Amino acid sequence: MITSTTKILYLHGLDSTLQDDRRAVLAPYGEIVALCLIIGIPPTFFSTLVRDYADVTAIIGSSAGGLVAYYLAQALLKPCLLFNPAFTYKNELPATVQSNPYYAAYTQIVIGIARHCDRPSAVVSRVKRTA
Repeated sequence: MITSTTKILYLHGLDSTLQDDRRAVLAPYGEIVALCLIIGIPPTFFSTLVRDYADVTAIIGSSAGGLVAYYLAQALLKPCLLFNPAFTYKNELPATVQSNPYYAAYTQIVIGIARHCDRPSAVVSRVKRTA
C-alpha cells in the first residue's frame, strides 16, 4: 500500500548516484532516500544501515547496492527490488552478513535488459522466499 509516509531506500552501485530519470519514476510512490556506496566502507556500515533505516517501507538496490539491499531487506524484514545485484562479491562486504531463514517478504530480482538478452523470458526472475 502506498501512503504519504511510504519511504523507499535506494542503494545504487559503487561511486554512483540516483539518476534523475529513476528518481522521477519513484517519486510518486513516496519519499526516496538514496545512499552513495563508496569503496572502502567501514565494517560498521551494515549495522548502521540496519539501525538508521528500520523505518523504510521498501528497499531497492542496483549492482553493489543490490547486494547490500538483499541482506538489508532480510535483516529488516522488508520487501525489496534488486537490479543486477552483485551477488558474486558477497565476500567483499566489510561485514559478515547471513541470509535470514525467516525472511518471507517479497523479493524481485531483475537480471539484464530484454533487448540485450538472448532469452527475454528469462530476464525477470520473481522470487518469493518463505521460511
